[in-house]
Amino acid sequence: MIPYVEGFYLTAEMWRGNQDDDGWKLPAKKSLDATVDNGVDDEDAAVVAHLVRKLTDQVLRAPASGKTPPAPCLRDDLRALQELTQSEAPPLRLVRPRQVVHVFYGFGDASGKGKGKSGEATGLHYRVGVWSAEEEAESSNYREFANLIESSEEEARARRMVDTKVFLCTDNSTTESAFYKGSSSSKKLHTLILRLHKLQVEYRLIIHLIHVSGRRMIAQGTDGCSRGVLMEGVMAGQDMLSFVDLAKTAIENLLPF
Repeated sequence: MIPYVEGFYLTAEMWRGNQDDDGWKLPAKKSLDATVDNGVDDEDAAVVAHLVRKLTDQVLRAPASGKTPPAPCLRDDLRALQELTQSEAPPLRLVRPRQVVHVFYGFGDASGKGKGKSGEATGLHYRVGVWSAEEEAESSNYREFANLIESSEEEARARRMVDTKVFLCTDNSTTESAFYKGSSSSKKLHTLILRLHKLQVEYRLIIHLIHVSGRRMIAQGTDGCSRGVLMEGVMAGQDMLSFVDLAKTAIENLLPF
């Protein structure tokens, strides 16, 4: 439920002035540009204005009434919370299975104009595609995360990921961090996080999102898969588990023997 309280936080922060129209925090440069547009000439002046607010307790952009307008996402968050809490008893969520029925391993990567994913459950499954012009304009963090979620949703709808423990590997650390944090200051990444958590509940999944090195992604073959090259790593017949050393501790992975 934690991701759905974001609307309350954004509503409380709307007065600060460094949010977009939906209440999401602007990147530093855009925030500064907005400050300049509001009459501050340069970066030094923006810093001075910030210190004035801190030292004099002047809230230059706070409404006189003391009430802030609701963030647009607050309504959707309230509806989501109503749906999550409508049952008389708390709904059950798979936390630790008594029996592991199936384990699914998957790697996902986005490279420039392309995207790819490879996974192994009842056999090797892979996915190759290209981004639309609109998607290509998004950040690499968004494309990396979206690729993992889209392919996972596709596998779940095909009933290959139900009552399953899933290990998803990515070479994008922002994706891993955002998933375990449960929220993001980026509106679009935050939406993707909700999709992945909903996927866990709907298909009774336990998802482990693991950051791996780019070199492992290349050797495993999904890096090539995202570029349309289908003769590397697992795509060429190598064992998926040889690239997933989850049975070893961090120290064991460092040892040469």
